[in-house]
Amino acid sequence: MPLPRSFYFIRHGQTDWNVAARLQGHTDVPLNKTGEQQAEDAAPLLKNIPLDIAVTSDLCRAELTAQKSLIDHNIPLHKHTGLRERGFGDWEGQLSAEAKRSAGLNPQARLLDHTGEIIFVAHGYVFVALTLVLIQKDHMCENAIPYHFKKISPNNWEITKLEPST
Repeated sequence: MPLPRSFYFIRHGQTDWNVAARLQGHTDVPLNKTGEQQAEDAAPLLKNIPLDIAVTSDLCRAELTAQKSLIDHNIPLHKHTGLRERGFGDWEGQLSAEAKRSAGLNPQARLLDHTGEIIFVAHGYVFVALTLVLIQKDHMCENAIPYHFKKISPNNWEITKLEPST
């Protein structure tokens, strides 16, 4: 019987569109100063975790979050368009509440097959898709906070938010 698999996930740091509650989708919105600091603050949480590979969305907000949060790791960083936020088409740039009134959001995600520890750096709705698929709960994550997903049985996963020790 194979050992349980696990992986880590970080949502990108904050952008000005996050603050305004605008749908970003595929629009390449950069991190704001808070988002850059959030990504830097995540680095100590990941420093002692033996990661083998990092996979990030190709959008700049995820890529910069990966670079800043993984500063202590000398691991390959692979960009993957499959980790982009879902495309919102004409709704991109619109306030989230406006778009939600006229569209249902049913995210889907696919994971890469890899045998070592992996970290995904992507977007909020990718995280929601993961939680829907793995724990059957619609759960949102915080910006630039690492989460550890661990398979504890064939159909059971646990998610742990990594927090600084006090």
